[in-house]
Amino acid sequence: MTWWPVLVSGLCGVLLAALVLALILNPEFRRDLAAGQGKASVLGVVSVEGVIIVILAGMFLIGLLYPVWRLDGAAASGEEAAPGVDALKAKIAEQQQTIAALEAAGASDQAEWPRRLEPLDPESDVSKKIRAMALERRGPWSPYSKSQDLLVSVPGGLADGVVLGCPDTHDKTLELIGNYRPDGGAAPGQATLRVRVTGLIFSASDCREKLGYDLQLNCADAVRLFSEALLRCGRDLQPLWQVRERLLPVSAVVVDNGN
Repeated sequence: MTWWPVLVSGLCGVLLAALVLALILNPEFRRDLAAGQGKASVLGVVSVEGVIIVILAGMFLIGLLYPVWRLDGAAASGEEAAPGVDALKAKIAEQQQTIAALEAAGASDQAEWPRRLEPLDPESDVSKKIRAMALERRGPWSPYSKSQDLLVSVPGGLADGVVLGCPDTHDKTLELIGNYRPDGGAAPGQATLRVRVTGLIFSASDCREKLGYDLQLNCADAVRLFSEALLRCGRDLQPLWQVRERLLPVSAVVVDNGN
C-alpha cells in the first residue's frame, strides 16, 4: 500500500478545515466574501470569484475522501492486496508441495530404511532412541497392531486356565493388560496376562450386548491381573473381592487368532 493518498487526504482535510473555520470564526473573511458581487477577497490577499470558494471546498472534500473510495473499490474488486500477501501465499503453496513430496518419498523409501540405519554410530542419540524403542517393544518392535477395550467378569467356579468369551474371541489367544484402579483412574500396563479363550459364554452373535461384558476369567488368572481388586481365591474357586466393582476393564490384543 502506497502512502501518498493518505498524505493528500490529510492535506485536503487541513485545508478544508481551515476554510470552514475561517468562514465561521473570521468576520472579516465573511465580509470579504460579501464585498463584491461574485467576488471574494481571501484573507485580504487574493481576490477570487465567489464560486471558486465552493469549488475549492469541493476539491478539498474530494481529496479528503479519495483514499476511502480507493480502498473500498480495491476491497470490492480484490485487485489490491496487503503487501506480502501474494508472496506469503506462494511460499505456503511451495511448502505444501515440499511436504507432499517428502511424504511420498518417505513412503516409497521405507524399504531402504534398514540399510540407511545400519551405518549409524551406536553412541549417537538416534541410535539410543532406536534401541530404547526396541527394548520397550514400541513402534516396529511391537508385536501388536491394535488393542481393544474389554470388560471382564470373574464369576468363580472356573478351573485354572479356563477362560470363556463371546464368539468373536473364542479360540483366540489374547494379551490382556489390566487397566483397573480402585480410585477410578486408568492404569495401562498395570499387569499383563496371556490367556486363550477356551469356551463360549454365550454362542449368539449379540453375546456382548446381552451380557454387558466380554470375558469370564478364572479366579487365579483374575487375581494375577487385578491384584488391587481381588485379594485371593476362596472356597470353590470363588474370588474374594476388595472392591465393589464386579466388571473390570482390560485392554486386549489378539496375538493368535486360532487359525
